[in-house]
Amino acid sequence: MHKSNELTSYPHERFIQNCLAWIGNEFHVTYLLLRSNASLSISQFYVLLLARFIAFPSDMTLTPRLLVDLSVSAIAYGYTFDIINQTMSVDEDKINKPYRPIPAGLLSLKQAKVRLFLSVCLSPLIVGTLAGPWAAFWIICWLAWVTFCYVWPRANNWFFRNAFSALGHIFLLRLMNEIVHSHFPVVNTRFDQDVVNAALAMVTVHVQEFHDLEGDRKSGRRTLPLLLSEKGVVILRQVTAMIFIISSGAILTWGFDVCPSGGLLDVHFLGLLFVAASLLTALGLT
Repeated sequence: MHKSNELTSYPHERFIQNCLAWIGNEFHVTYLLLRSNASLSISQFYVLLLARFIAFPSDMTLTPRLLVDLSVSAIAYGYTFDIINQTMSVDEDKINKPYRPIPAGLLSLKQAKVRLFLSVCLSPLIVGTLAGPWAAFWIICWLAWVTFCYVWPRANNWFFRNAFSALGHIFLLRLMNEIVHSHFPVVNTRFDQDVVNAALAMVTVHVQEFHDLEGDRKSGRRTLPLLLSEKGVVILRQVTAMIFIISSGAILTWGFDVCPSGGLLDVHFLGLLFVAASLLTALGLT
């Protein structure tokens, strides 16, 4: 009888072990997929949530449901981009980012395409269920924009490289607004503010491309710094530095005019920190 119990329980244990191993592998693959761009996509949702708590301290409360909705939507936003991008740039990743799942041999191209299909189909449904139809609309806009820039027609020039980040920033901001607005209807940021933020991203996003001119040249990327002469790159760095300084000063001045001081997270103090960070970035460009 004891031997019979062992025989009947063993398949169940093995099934559980296989499930746990599969889940662990999926978490590892997903981490590697999201790793390189998480600071530019997923982490921004939490920074923006903090900004809204500072701007609307009496209208918002942190709840587990808000964190769940935010985290799921942030992962959907980041995952859809990374799976499309990495599926379409395998050869480039073999050289520049060999730790990613496909060049590392953890994910075949066929498996990546299955995940791509599932993420494109499920992301709008999941986000829409959590935060409403407008949230689904913005994630669909994001998917369409990623497809246009990375799948077809896959425009390869500096303008669309900058515009990709700028317009993608608008989609992120609007998606974030819908998530918060679904929990706290009184909190609703204006679209024109998002456009201003996107415009700032449009004229400064190339700052990340100054550090990898040789890598971009070898991979055939047409970035703005590569189109300029050596003197032109110096001028572009100086102009970008001035944009950082002027924009941070303007934002701080606006904050002093419209935001009250006081509280644990004083918005004026945070504004000064933003100016300091912008100055450090500007100094690194000059």
